[in-house]
Amino acid sequence: MPAPVFSVESPSGQFVAEIVEPDGDLIPTDLVRISVRRSGHVLSEEVFKGTFEPNVDWLDDRTLQLTFPADRRPALCGGSWSGAMIVCNQVPASEFKPRLRA
Repeated sequence: MPAPVFSVESPSGQFVAEIVEPDGDLIPTDLVRISVRRSGHVLSEEVFKGTFEPNVDWLDDRTLQLTFPADRRPALCGGSWSGAMIVCNQVPASEFKPRLRA
């Protein structure tokens, strides 16, 4: 069974952020992975890897913000060659409110 994948499009639809959760991975892992790609393209770039899921928000057509508690450190956060800018936003753990999927 493939891992669940959730997509979040930028406001213009130019970019897509894909969140891959570990549940159901063929190779057991506890990593959440987020990649960014241009819409209509297959190649993507991993921009986040961690044992928790950050809140994912497009701030504008090209800026993806990943928000997570300051006491949690992802293995990877940031970078992009696709033209999108990745902002890693740490907030105090007491202020972090994880979002549930609808």
